[in-house]
Amino acid sequence: MHQKSFDGGSGDAACRSVSGDYVKDKFGVEKCDHMCVCEQNGQLILIPPGTSQSYRTIIVDHKSAGVEDVSRSAFLQTSEPTPMARVISSLMDEGLSAALSELCVWLCAQSKVFNDLRQRIFKGVFEQPELQKAKIMTSNPVKCYAWHPDLLKLAYAQRDDMVKIVNIESGAESKLRHRLQKDVQSLSWYPLGAAHLAVSCKRVVLVWHVDPLSGATKPSTSSVTFFESDSSIASISWHPQSTQTLLISFSHRSYILLWNTCMGSHTYIKTVWPVCRMTFSPDSRRLVISGTKRELGVLETTSNCRIDRWKGLESSVSCIRWSPLGEQLLFSIDGRSMLFQLGSETSSELTCIIPTCDLADCQESSDCHIRGPLTSFDWNGKRLAAIFQATNAVFLYKTFLEATVRVSLVGCILNFDDETSYPTEVQFSGDQKSGAILMIAWSSGHMQSVPLYYQ
Repeated sequence: MHQKSFDGGSGDAACRSVSGDYVKDKFGVEKCDHMCVCEQNGQLILIPPGTSQSYRTIIVDHKSAGVEDVSRSAFLQTSEPTPMARVISSLMDEGLSAALSELCVWLCAQSKVFNDLRQRIFKGVFEQPELQKAKIMTSNPVKCYAWHPDLLKLAYAQRDDMVKIVNIESGAESKLRHRLQKDVQSLSWYPLGAAHLAVSCKRVVLVWHVDPLSGATKPSTSSVTFFESDSSIASISWHPQSTQTLLISFSHRSYILLWNTCMGSHTYIKTVWPVCRMTFSPDSRRLVISGTKRELGVLETTSNCRIDRWKGLESSVSCIRWSPLGEQLLFSIDGRSMLFQLGSETSSELTCIIPTCDLADCQESSDCHIRGPLTSFDWNGKRLAAIFQATNAVFLYKTFLEATVRVSLVGCILNFDDETSYPTEVQFSGDQKSGAILMIAWSSGHMQSVPLYYQ
């Protein structure tokens, strides 16, 4: 990544550090009168709103995200199943627990009051994967997105389930749509190539082959392979070192499916609980898994799939990230702003859970104030970006890899295009020569890229 200059003159009027003038907003964050465009060696650089800048912003409009292509609207479509039909289908296919969870999803989407009551009265009754479905049913224009691990290519899913791939350097764009591509939940790039993208939906996983040398903006459906399931899909993850092997976990099945997307064959790994989240270590020796129970598991892929379990967590795991070399692992749990580390104070083995820090207390500057628990974060080993409930800002931290990971606040980033919007997801690009690119998805439909320059 090459450092770019920012137009708009020089001096404090055009570009200054994070120590600008702040006023409190209704979310509890002290709002600066300048907008953040990048980080340079631990300082957030701010410019006045409306000043020309060289970073890229993708805008997904609320209206356009729900409009279908003219070619697609020319065909008659079957109507979507009613909420009661989905409940009955879940009851017949997966049992009473799945039917109650499906009912909970619909009620949460219809009533904020019921959602609050569920959190207070029915805590622990309904399962975490269904709460993820409720999040997907919101009206955010951008459902999810994924950076390619090695290239400046970004894939994102819109509210109408169309997936777009954008080459950040050239600006080229491809659109992916399929009749089975409904209720998109997550996206994942194949790490050993530039052409394969996995799209996880409610009951189907599609793998698109998008030739980077092709000029086609709308690849045909012959470029996709898919796997259909009779159970709700919870998570997907590519094997980092195996030829096109995709792991799929399910909301109500105590196993992980290994799908060879080339051969079309699959096998299973037995687990002790349904897996909601899973992610490989960079060296592929370990696979960390979590479910609805207050437990965390690490599957040793080199030891006949032996699973080490850590029980007695305060609540279920909400987010998991590995360090670049796979020696340390950070995770968060529901309802807390605390970061936890799975590792060891004396060796590189994963032997214990260590409370790392409470991010709500890690506020060296009075400019940023955190309200609510940690809901999501991303970590690349040197920088950590975090989103908190009831806060309309992204908090950026420096991290130091020691026996216990140390964290230091850099500052907070707000969306100046829409002050009422809030961040829905953050993700760092792959390794760059002089830093990284932080992509922030806002509820307004803006996807803001913030270059981070550091040594």
